[in-house]
Amino acid sequence: MRILGIGWRNIASLPSGPEAGDGGEPMLWLDRPPLSQVGLFVISGPTGSGKSTILDAMCLALFDRTPRIMDSGRVRTGRAGDDEESRLTDSDTRNLLRRGATEGEAICVFEGRD
Repeated sequence: MRILGIGWRNIASLPSGPEAGDGGEPMLWLDRPPLSQVGLFVISGPTGSGKSTILDAMCLALFDRTPRIMDSGRVRTGRAGDDEESRLTDSDTRNLLRRGATEGEAICVFEGRD
C-alpha cells in the first residue's frame, strides 16, 4: 500500500488540512511535488503544531482508531448527571474532535498493489 494523500477537518487543534488547490477536499498530497520529488521527508515543527494530529488523521481514516488514545482506559467523560450512554470514554476517537466542533473528517487516499 502506498499513501497518496492525507486530509482532515476539525481534528484536534487543526481546523482543516492544506488546500487541495483543485476544488476538492483539503489534502496533504504526498504523491505531488514537492514531496513526491524527495525520497524521504520529515514532519517537524514546534510543540502543539499538529505533527501527531496528521498521523492521527491517517490512522483514523484507515483504522477508525489511533494509537495515541487506543485502549487508554474506560473512564467516562462528560457532565455529571448526563446519561451514561451519552458520555464518551477517554479512548473514544470522538475525543479528537476540535474543541467546539460537532463533526470532523479524516481522509486517507492510497493505492494498493492489486
